[in-house]
Amino acid sequence: MRFEVPVTRTRVRTLLLVEDEVIVAKDEAKQLVDQGYKVITVHTGEKALETFREKAGEIDLVLMDINLGRGMDGTLTAREILKEHDVPILFLSSHTEKEFVEKTKEITSYGYIVKDSGITVLQASVDMAFKLHQAHQETRKAEEQLRISEAYNFALFQYNPIQTVIVDREGLVLKANLAKLQSGDRPPKKGDVMYRDYAGRHGIDMRSELMACLASGKPVRFPALPYHGKILDISISPFSDGAIITSQDVTEQVRAEDQIRLSEQRLTLAQRAAGAGVWNWDRVENRLVMSPELYALLGRNADSDEDPASVWNAAIHPEDRKALARCFDDAARNRTPIDFEYRIIRPDGRTRWMRAMGSAAYDSLGKATRLDGISLDITDYKFRENVRSAVYQISEVALQAETLEEIFRSLHQIVHTLMSADNFYIALYDPEKKIISFPYFVDEYDEPPQPQPVGRGLTEYVLFRGEPLHVNAQQSEKLERTGEVVLIGAPSADWLGVPLKIQGQTIGVMAVQTYVAGAFFEEEDQDMLMFVSGQAAAAIDRKRGEQTLQRIVKQKEVLMRELQHRTKNSLALVSSLLGLEKENLPDARSREIISKTRARIGSIASMYERLSDSVDYGNIPLHLYVREISETAFRSFAPETGKIKLKSKLEEATLDPKRAVSVGLILNELVMNSLKYGFPADSTGEISIELKKAEGRIVLIVSDNGVGFPNDFNVKNATSTGLSIIRILTEQLEGEMSFRPGPGSRTELSFKV
Repeated sequence: MRFEVPVTRTRVRTLLLVEDEVIVAKDEAKQLVDQGYKVITVHTGEKALETFREKAGEIDLVLMDINLGRGMDGTLTAREILKEHDVPILFLSSHTEKEFVEKTKEITSYGYIVKDSGITVLQASVDMAFKLHQAHQETRKAEEQLRISEAYNFALFQYNPIQTVIVDREGLVLKANLAKLQSGDRPPKKGDVMYRDYAGRHGIDMRSELMACLASGKPVRFPALPYHGKILDISISPFSDGAIITSQDVTEQVRAEDQIRLSEQRLTLAQRAAGAGVWNWDRVENRLVMSPELYALLGRNADSDEDPASVWNAAIHPEDRKALARCFDDAARNRTPIDFEYRIIRPDGRTRWMRAMGSAAYDSLGKATRLDGISLDITDYKFRENVRSAVYQISEVALQAETLEEIFRSLHQIVHTLMSADNFYIALYDPEKKIISFPYFVDEYDEPPQPQPVGRGLTEYVLFRGEPLHVNAQQSEKLERTGEVVLIGAPSADWLGVPLKIQGQTIGVMAVQTYVAGAFFEEEDQDMLMFVSGQAAAAIDRKRGEQTLQRIVKQKEVLMRELQHRTKNSLALVSSLLGLEKENLPDARSREIISKTRARIGSIASMYERLSDSVDYGNIPLHLYVREISETAFRSFAPETGKIKLKSKLEEATLDPKRAVSVGLILNELVMNSLKYGFPADSTGEISIELKKAEGRIVLIVSDNGVGFPNDFNVKNATSTGLSIIRILTEQLEGEMSFRPGPGSRTELSFKV
């Protein structure tokens, strides 16, 4: 048989060797590696600092040469390292002069080694430096603990709400705490003789009692000592240099002992009512102690002979046992408080939520020997918390879901987090058609029912009574025997349904059921489902309203498009009729009037064309409308010689239909006037259309390089139909119109966006 001795592995310590002589550094590093160290070698102070920035956590000790060449010397490098890192530094140098040694003492106290002292001396110095560094750390830790302890003791004395006085062995007052100084009585002065110069009127000789206590070294207490109409609880605790005297006014407590006992009884009752129980786990003996209140919370008998640990473990929900045990272990190991929520299963099968709170106690070696704490029944709190969470989630669903199907699916998921809801459905009632539909139906056995006339099922029972119903298999069968319901579908072990109500009117039913024998919904489940149903009904009603509104809007859009289409066709019909009459007119002037009228009608029709193509009925793309009007007018009235060209420069802009019609009619008149009056027969030229936005206004410019307006032209004095239309429509737009006389004309229309 072969036996193997286990090997204890320790972390290899890492040394940073700072030596500018490469060969020397290599030799020293090899010797140190042979001694079992890991060595990082650098040759300059700057490189040493860089190495520390990169590997500070890996370096355990520094061997520092003093003379490092041109850069930073060893002492300066050591100072920079020690500014940020607590690491032992040994100076390794060939210098033996006193000033060099003294210089290093100002920096660190871990040693100074002369080079070539040999690996034995170097090894011993390194070991000593490690031990010294550990001792320094322990000293600093002890000093910090002492400082904290002194501060704690001072705070404990100074801010203790119990009035406290410290006297020396002669009974002379040394100091008093804030509670004593602020008590309202004459405060004791330093040097007062206690119970003679200060507080001398007691029913007994307190001065003699004090001196006797100091002599015996044993504490003494006077639990109900009369003093100036008060009853004081005075304690004298002697120590080597004197005594600590505390006093508490217990007048009310003494006078109300019966009330205190009554309060204790009430406290016990309150503890039971609040659902709180105390527990203590002795980790050394692995023994659990539980208060009677905790037994009651678990639904067990405190007088039972069963091991408390077995009672505890049996009560914890199987899914929570490991997590709770891990919480206790973490608290003991990491000194963290216990605060954990878990579930228990009572003997009657009901699940309750509990919250464990407590802490660990430790022995002198720092080992956790005991866990103490309480467990609270937080089932009601969890119920409210789950309700708040469900309400928030339903609100989010109502805002984000695009369809009712999404809302139903999300409601199922939310309810499933609150209770068993593998079998869940929503039924909605149409009062006009007297039809019940099942838009969401998830069940292990039954298929989703089709919309159907109102019957006498459990769903209708809840629907028309407007109250929740919770029945098991036997209760369902009883309702059927009495003729109140007709059971439909697979028989369930437990059924729970609640009404969906809007402003007091029931619009449907939300129901859950289980087919597992012995599994029952609890009263809390009904309360939870009832509360959720109110939010669910509001979400469903809101989404149905949105869908109805969307259908109405869509119908309105269809009607609007149809109206626009009919208006455009009607305008086209009027234009066509005018075109037919034009051919029957005998004189050119009449035919011209008809042509211009048709152009104006075409301008209005174009607006309806643009409006029908737009998704925004409140605005049309003005730049496209301007392009279409100008091109149509140009094609209709430009000479066929092709010597006159149309050019446009149009910025994107939108405008409401009413004003767009005015702009189109003005543009139509301006283009027709340019073609008619700006270019004599067989002349060549160009008409320019420009549309732009500037400083919150829309600007339309129509210009040409024709003969232009007469010098005395004034639109206000114009009598022609076209110019009258321009003037009237400009006023209607609340705009401004300017004309520039020829040669070449330029007309500018501007109005607010």
